[in-house]
Amino acid sequence: MNVLIVDDDLITLKLHQLRVINMGLSRQPQLFYNGREVLDFLLAAQETDESYLILLDLNMPLMNGWQFLEALQQYDLRSVIRVVIITSSVDPADQQRAANYPQVAAYLEKPLSRKGLEILASIFE
Repeated sequence: MNVLIVDDDLITLKLHQLRVINMGLSRQPQLFYNGREVLDFLLAAQETDESYLILLDLNMPLMNGWQFLEALQQYDLRSVIRVVIITSSVDPADQQRAANYPQVAAYLEKPLSRKGLEILASIFE
């Protein structure tokens, strides 16, 4: 499974990249700054049989996490994609909204804690 990390903050991207590598989930997770970038990547790769674990922030410019999740529904790419939302939002309404998307496997708060890393590892198995 390929790991894609989507966040508009460079420090967060690098931190999550290091944690994913150190956990052995991926040797080289791919980094994206917004939902549009990762959606374009997925659309270009849709003819392959690859599967993806996407670590997704919600609040980003150009295309936020919610817009990205809606686009996944539109393009019907869900079958090879698992999404873990990693966000600073602790709003219960956001957590409830995330539960409405079948490709969302978990909703975690930033910064990514040890418990969050354990959840990631269990999803990756």
